[in-house]
Amino acid sequence: MEHPSHLSPASFWAPEHVADPHAWVGHIPFAFWLVEAIRPRCLVELGTHSGNSYFAFCQAVSRLALPTLCHSVDSWRGDDQAGHYGDEIYEAVDCRNRNHYAHFSTLHRCLFDEAVDRFPDGSIDLLHIDGLHTYEAVKHDFETWSPKLSEDAVVLFHDTDVRDRGFGVYRLFSELSDRHPAFEFTHSYGLGVVAVGRVPDRLSGLLKEGSDRPARDEIRASYSRLGEAVLDHAVRAVVEAVAAEQGRELARIRSLQEGVHARLDEVLTGINALGAADEAYRILREECDNLVARLDSVGEENRRYAAEIVRIASEKGRIASEMGRIAAEKGQLEEKLDRAEERVRLGIEEGRRLSGLVRDQEAAIAEMQASLGWSLQNRARGLRDALFGRDGGMARGRAAMARFFRSSPG
Repeated sequence: MEHPSHLSPASFWAPEHVADPHAWVGHIPFAFWLVEAIRPRCLVELGTHSGNSYFAFCQAVSRLALPTLCHSVDSWRGDDQAGHYGDEIYEAVDCRNRNHYAHFSTLHRCLFDEAVDRFPDGSIDLLHIDGLHTYEAVKHDFETWSPKLSEDAVVLFHDTDVRDRGFGVYRLFSELSDRHPAFEFTHSYGLGVVAVGRVPDRLSGLLKEGSDRPARDEIRASYSRLGEAVLDHAVRAVVEAVAAEQGRELARIRSLQEGVHARLDEVLTGINALGAADEAYRILREECDNLVARLDSVGEENRRYAAEIVRIASEKGRIASEMGRIAAEKGQLEEKLDRAEERVRLGIEEGRRLSGLVRDQEAAIAEMQASLGWSLQNRARGLRDALFGRDGGMARGRAAMARFFRSSPG
């Protein structure tokens, strides 16, 4: 059976990768057909997100054993239109790419403008633009990457059938359609196909039929139905996954319910045991109350002890101050005692000196007494006593004088 020019067995392949969001999933059958039709040497996608479009291209390249080099460029941070997300999206895409397509597929995690210089001019045969969808942004992407397109290049634009939320892809696609052969699918938010150079042979029929309304509608209807089938399959897979998850959740809930029932039985048994435990609890509560009262008493006693400790500490400080004062006075007294001892020592030395002088005087006196003058003086005293008597009697004086002279030597 001969297929229409816009269809081939590749159009009916089942995709190996479908992930949320599903906005591009309806175009996967056409992606399979397009890769087979133009067999690009270099394929570049600007804006990959979860990889529905990119891995459809890679699946076709792998299944057809083409020498195509595939490149995905995305920051994997999202934007205001697609929403923002974390690293988990990139990690999932990177994992699938490494496991299935690493020998011909490269992920460039960067901004579109940062990657453009990594490709030689005239090297890209298939460029898919699916980044920020404002008119200014998509026009900038197209014009920035145009020098990199080959003479047979085909450019795809997603979301050509969206005219709200600031989307402006339809405007650029309309402008390019006036200058280049083009075709637009209107399902799954729209996909624009533009041959910016020479039209590849397998693509010429599609682009020519695009100007014939009945043929264009047939092509659109064909791929819309194929896309719906893929999307329905994806939705069923999601539903089945959700159902399986719900089944696991229900099983978990039933297991929890069984655990709850078992726990209720334990609680009932415990309630019955509580009756016997009430008296023990009451006694324990009384003991606790008594203990609290004792603790309060101990607390009051501790407060008194604390006040006494404060008083003792204050008294200790006062005593320490008094001891300091006494120590100062002791120092002063010791200093005075040292001065008094010094004076006593000096007095003793002076007494010793005076005693020596007295001894010297006594010796001198003794020497004087032994001398002649002292002897004469003693005789004169004796004469006086003889003349006059000790009581002044004259007669006794004369007698004494006579005795004196008789007894005087020579």
